[in-house]
Amino acid sequence: MEKLTHEEFISQAAAGFKIALEENGITDEQFENKLNEWRMNFDYYPLIQAFNTRMGNRIKELREAKGWSLKQLSQLSDLPLALVRGIENADSEYEVDIVDVYDIACALNVEVTDLCDEEG
Repeated sequence: MEKLTHEEFISQAAAGFKIALEENGITDEQFENKLNEWRMNFDYYPLIQAFNTRMGNRIKELREAKGWSLKQLSQLSDLPLALVRGIENADSEYEVDIVDVYDIACALNVEVTDLCDEEG
């Protein structure tokens, strides 16, 4: 798997998201209005925390399957050890950034979506 630059990755993700909206006949304004309505009426923190926990567990599972320490994953993903540990442990002190997740996925030689799958 060839690693994209961060800019290329964000650009591809944004383009894919835009296409999905257009295919469903949703304008940017409609999406923004719906998102704002959702934010006002939904306490999404528990949902995000559950997702981060699931993703952290999956990262740990993949890392351990390779026999790697947290330090090795940190070095291979070029991310600070504390951040990798925080993401893996779903520590709410660390905000998960998609670019950091991408770097971890590349280090593990998997797709970002593989980090969101149920544990195998």
